[in-house]
Formats: sequence, C-alpha cells, structure tokens
Amino acid sequence: MIKKYLLIYLVVIIIAISFFEYSVERTLNDGCDFPVYYHAGQGELLWGPKSYWVYNDKIALIFRPLGGMSYEKAFGIMYAANIISLFWLWFLMRNLRRKYPVVGWTSTIILGLLFSIIVRLGNIDGVLALACTTALGSFLAGCVKPYLFGFFILHAAIYCYRKSSNVFRAPKGDIYNCSNNYIDEQIYSEKIQQ
Repeated sequence: MIKKYLLIYLVVIIIAISFFEYSVERTLNDGCDFPVYYHAGQGELLWGPKSYWVYNDKIALIFRPLGGMSYEKAFGIMYAANIISLFWLWFLMRNLRRKYPVVGWTSTIILGLLFSIIVRLGNIDGVLALACTTALGSFLAGCVKPYLFGFFILHAAIYCYRKSSNVFRAPKGDIYNCSNNYIDEQIYSEKIQQ
C-alpha cells in the first residue's frame, strides 16, 4: 500500500523541504501560531503585538522541550510532526478512498490543502487532528483545544453503540472496521439453508 503512494509522499516531502525556509521567515514575521508555542516553551505566555497565548497555562509545559532549542530546530520538529500526521491521516483514509473513490480522493485533496496551511504556519492542529483518531488522543487534544472533546464524545458514543448493538458490530480486534456482521451472518445462514 505504501509503495503505491510512495511517489505522492516523495512529492509532498520535496515540496515541504523547499518551503521550509519561507515558512520559518513567515512565522517569524507574522508572529502567529508557532512563535506563540515557541515562546510559551520558553516561559513567555504573552508575546508580541499580534499574538498571545490563548490556552490553559499548563499546556505550555508541552512546548517546554521546544523552548530550549533554536527557533529553526523547534520549528523543524513541529513541521515534521505535521507532515507525519498528514501521511498517517492519508493512510487511515485508504478504506474511504477504496469504497467511495470520489468522496475519498476529494477528502484527501482537501486534507492536503488544509495541511499545507497548517504545516506552513507551524500550527499544532495537524498533530491534534491525528490525535483525534483515537479516544485517548482526542481526550488529550481536547485538553489543548476544548472543542476537540467532541471527538472524544464521538469515540465514546461509537464504543457504547457497538457494545450494545448486534446490528453494527466490528470484528473482534478491529474497532474501526464498520462492517455489518449481523447482516453478513444472516446472509450466510440463508445460503447454508438453500
């Protein structure tokens, strides 16, 4: 599967590397997104005339390791984390692209365009989007940006629904496969009876 998309991944990596210098300069000039995280890592929660820390003060501890590095290195780590998040989300969308090609590829392209902005600005939303693919990750992402608790509630609702319903139960060990086992069992039993 990865070999199939290797060319796409390589193109994205080449484009990302070519825009890195521009992104560093742009974030330093604009002062929004990554510079705020970087200065929070250094212990400065209020910074710059255009931007300031809008999160809970305890969240700044996440950025403490970045605050001890040079700006370029710290931005490079956030840049790489967002690109890795993009690749992983593309990988998770493979079933959607297989079952519904138009919707799947449209979603993949839109995700790529949104991530181009997120990566360029050094925003944390790319990493949080990846975190929201799991229940624990969505809970932790909700601690950073409270509106992301909605994904935790969604995970809890899907879990409760699957536990209580035989109609929409995933195979054992695969919580994200939404096959309809109950109907498959009925069809199988009808074929045996014929």
